[in-house]
Amino acid sequence: MALGPTSVLAIQFSGDKMRGQILAALVDLVRNGQVRVIDAVAVKKDANGKIESLEIEQLPANDLHVFDPLKAEITGLLSDTDIGDIAASLDNNSAAGLLVIEHLWATKLAEAIQSAGGKVVMNRLLMPEVVEENLELIAQVV
Repeated sequence: MALGPTSVLAIQFSGDKMRGQILAALVDLVRNGQVRVIDAVAVKKDANGKIESLEIEQLPANDLHVFDPLKAEITGLLSDTDIGDIAASLDNNSAAGLLVIEHLWATKLAEAIQSAGGKVVMNRLLMPEVVEENLELIAQVV
């Protein structure tokens, strides 16, 4: 399977309740051809720090159907070590969705970079709150 640029996304929730609006936004991105989900793992960390994880296709049937619109192609890219490392950073009494997402929108750019002999030396995703915080700091200096 040839892949374009990918990223790992871990989304933590208090307790074990994941919110539907995140799945809806992700489904929109999949339907619009902007991203493809190539691995998905659900993780729970209990109040004592005990960790349980399941690949998306291992979820009970009554939970699994919710993820059908993602058309996830489970590749196993997230190793047990990856999952354990991410899970260790979670708060006790929380749950998380771990996703490997292929950024289909960036494939043409990646091909152009490779074709031109370029090499990406940094690629970092900044969440909006981080950007806003930095802009506020800059405004204080200026």
